[in-house]
This record gives sequence, C-alpha cells and structure tokens, in this order.
Amino acid sequence: MGVVTTYDEMRNHLRSELSECLRLAKELLDEDTWGYDDMREDYAMDVYVAVKKARYAV
Repeated sequence: MGVVTTYDEMRNHLRSELSECLRLAKELLDEDTWGYDDMREDYAMDVYVAVKKARYAV
C-alpha cells in the first residue's frame, strides 16, 4: 500500500465528478430534444463522448 497524496485525492474526486457527469450525459441522450432550436441534433452525443474521454484521461 502506498502513500495517498493530495494529488491522488483530487484525481479520485475528479473521477467521481466525471462519473456523475457521464450519468447525466446518458440521461441527456434519452431526452427528447425535438423543438430545441438552439440545440444541434448531435449535441447530446458530443457531450457524452467528451465526458467519457475526459473520465478515461483522468
């Protein structure tokens, strides 16, 4: 077992927050966005992919 540093704590916190963002992005994929003039058709998928990439990068 190693020493837990502030970096480790912050990384784990960021992973946790990104997991929550990913859950919300999945919900956005199921959202009916028809009629939202300011939202691109592929916006929800772009958000999901960006959050997923960020979570894996951490």
